[in-house]
Amino acid sequence: MPLKKKAGRGSARPQRKGVKAGRGPDTKPRKKRTDKPSTQTRHKSSAKDIEKLALVERVIAFRKAGMHYDEIAEACDITDKKAHILVTGELKRRRSLLAESVEDVRAIELERLDKLYLVAQVRAATGNMVAINTCLNIMGRRAKLSGLDLPVQLETHGDLPTFLLPAGIDFTGTEFAAPKEEGT
Repeated sequence: MPLKKKAGRGSARPQRKGVKAGRGPDTKPRKKRTDKPSTQTRHKSSAKDIEKLALVERVIAFRKAGMHYDEIAEACDITDKKAHILVTGELKRRRSLLAESVEDVRAIELERLDKLYLVAQVRAATGNMVAINTCLNIMGRRAKLSGLDLPVQLETHGDLPTFLLPAGIDFTGTEFAAPKEEGT
C-alpha cells in the first residue's frame, strides 16, 4: 500500500487507492445539510435583485429624459461610471432581445409565405394569371425578408450622390438629362 504524507508532519499513514481519507469504502456521499424543509422553495428574486432592477429602470428613464451621466449619478446616488455601466448594459441586453425577436418574427413570416406560395402555386400551374402574379409577389417578399435582393448602392463624389443602378437599366436617354441653364 502506498504511503501518503500529511503536509507539515513527519509521519506517514497508509492510503488505499480510490478511498477518501476518513471514510470507508462502503459509505455513501454525504448529503448537504439544510436547515429548511425540502417543501420550501427559494425565491429566485432576492431583495437585492429587485432593488438593482428598480435602479436600472430609474437610470434608463433619466437617460431617456435627456439627462447626462453625471446628473443621473447625482439623482440616483451612484458614480458617473456606474450610471454609464448600467445604461450601456441595459441597452445591450435590450438590443440582444430585440435581435432575437426579429429573427423569430422573420422565421414565422417565412413559414407563412411558404404556405401561401404552396396554395397559389397549385393554381399558377394551371395557367391562372392572377395566381402566377401572386406567386411572383410572394417570391419577391420572401427574397426581401431573406436578404436575397441586393439594395441599390450609393456612392458620393464631391457634393452630389451617384446612384449605381442594377445591370440592364439604361438611363442615358434625353428624358433623364439635366435641364440646360438659360443663357449658355
